[in-house]
Amino acid sequence: MLAEYADESTRVIQERITKLDDRIIASLIREGRLEVFADPGFLRSYKRAQEGAAVSEHDSDYDLLSGLLVDRAARGTIRTVRTGIEKAIEIVDSVDDEALRGLTVFQALQQYSPLAQTLDAGLDAMDALMGDLVDGPLPEGIEWLDHLDVLDAIRLSQVSSLKPFREYYPNRMPGYLARGVLAEGFDWPFTHGGKEYIDPRLMVQHELKPDYLRFAVAQAQTLDAMGIPSDVADGLASQAKRFGFGNVDKSLVEPFLERLRLRPNLAQIEQWWGQIPHAVQVTAVGRVLARANALRLDKRGVLPPID
Repeated sequence: MLAEYADESTRVIQERITKLDDRIIASLIREGRLEVFADPGFLRSYKRAQEGAAVSEHDSDYDLLSGLLVDRAARGTIRTVRTGIEKAIEIVDSVDDEALRGLTVFQALQQYSPLAQTLDAGLDAMDALMGDLVDGPLPEGIEWLDHLDVLDAIRLSQVSSLKPFREYYPNRMPGYLARGVLAEGFDWPFTHGGKEYIDPRLMVQHELKPDYLRFAVAQAQTLDAMGIPSDVADGLASQAKRFGFGNVDKSLVEPFLERLRLRPNLAQIEQWWGQIPHAVQVTAVGRVLARANALRLDKRGVLPPID
């Protein structure tokens, strides 16, 4: 009788490990990183992932473990990242699904920012990205935070509270809420390095202030994505201060939030953020878990990686 149970257990374990192996091999082939199996350190992480797969019946856990190993192959030379990945591998089978969802959304909200020039396009893009991550109910209360704290995925502060959403999120895209400059009388061109520089992409009508123009990016870093040479971008960013670029005009926060609330995923996240009872710091373990989970959920192949 015991031998039969042992045989069945061995069969189930092998079936689970095979599911993990299929995912890992396919992912590493796609990334062109099969040679990582020659690294003894990676093999140690791989065996730990197999042990985790052996005790889990959830397909999502195999996807997470695969994502963590792909991350290990890509960034394993960075010791702090490697340590976080190896600890994350050890706890995958213990992480609650809703808690992981909350962790991923929380971390993504701090890192994702829109590249679109216009406010509505930027909010639409952010709503779509967050919609990919909100694949079920978001956790509420304190239990999910305690759970992640116990697993060392977050550090929970009992003495400080989370910054309110209305104070935090507009600062993730301050260009949309800059004070701008009156369109009437605005004169091109910019001058940089003694040369005149004209690029119509750089200025747009201010959606929140009629008759005003604003710098056409959400953040200064977006200039790189627009293909503007770095030396010119530096000059433009400094000149853009005359439009209040980089600072949020507080009178525009409520109109901004009104537009945000027209997007169902962002509106849901705003309400969810408001009930988080304490300040939260995501650890290295939490960041790699969120990164792997975002990779698992990225069916469209568009989600930016979480660092």
